[in-house]
Amino acid sequence: MKVNQIMKITGLTKKAIYYYEEVGLIKPTRDTDNDYRIYTEKDVERLKQINVLRKLDISISDINSFFDKPSGINEIMCKQLDLFKRRIEYLNKSKGIIENLIEEYNKGNVDTITGNLEKLIIHLDMDARACSCYMSKELERIFPGGFGRLMSIMYGTFLDEPIDNAEKEVAWVELVNTLDSVVEIKYPEDIKNILEEVFEKINKDGLNNFKTKNENLIKNIITPINELTWEEKDVIDKKIENSKNNENYKDMEDKTKKLFEFIKENPQLLPEDFGKNLKVLSSRFRMFTENFGDIMKSKYKLAKAYEDIHT
Repeated sequence: MKVNQIMKITGLTKKAIYYYEEVGLIKPTRDTDNDYRIYTEKDVERLKQINVLRKLDISISDINSFFDKPSGINEIMCKQLDLFKRRIEYLNKSKGIIENLIEEYNKGNVDTITGNLEKLIIHLDMDARACSCYMSKELERIFPGGFGRLMSIMYGTFLDEPIDNAEKEVAWVELVNTLDSVVEIKYPEDIKNILEEVFEKINKDGLNNFKTKNENLIKNIITPINELTWEEKDVIDKKIENSKNNENYKDMEDKTKKLFEFIKENPQLLPEDFGKNLKVLSSRFRMFTENFGDIMKSKYKLAKAYEDIHT
């Protein structure tokens, strides 16, 4: 089946279908004659499931987990049901406050309006915190401009869990305060130029494309990589050797070294408390930090982790 047929069957847009392919939820084959995507009945079933699950506000990472382990659907649904229950509770409280506000206004008690509005804001904020996308969006709101966007782009993938307990509440406040206290850094011209090139490339390739690649890299690092065979290692060695003769590779390697040296010389860019609080807020970040050290020790595992994001 072609994409136009899939659009009619599933009710999804072409961009949505291509996006779900980008993040690895479906894997259509290609027609060897014209390179068109060919979708199977399995792809159709998956897309139907994705459409329903997304309407239930279930995250891409949870949908991916479901496809990897279908028996885990009960756990995912129970988690989502708990979120809906808390959301309904908060909305009912907000509804009561609004009704009280209308009643007080009709009685002419204008002095109580500010107090009721403050209560409403608190409950609306609590409802927002029950959403999985709250922290990433809130970073951009609290820190408008480049800093907030950078934090959201680099760490938004990890901030996909709701703030659903007291420990996370404390960690979130501390994380925001930690970022707010970061001392302004004077960036050297060469570092400024490198960062501008990075942002320019992100804008050129598309923010969603960058986030997808970032998500895939994190997924590869979180997923344990088995010891590679000698044949796999030989293929990687040849790729690395060929890359060294590539001018773009040399340029990227040089710029990457400069960025790492700059970050190492300016540890205040990301204080220690940032990582500590992020581990509380994100189970995926905890797994990432646990596996990252092991990945970095092996050029083969590192190359394997990056393999899927450059295709």
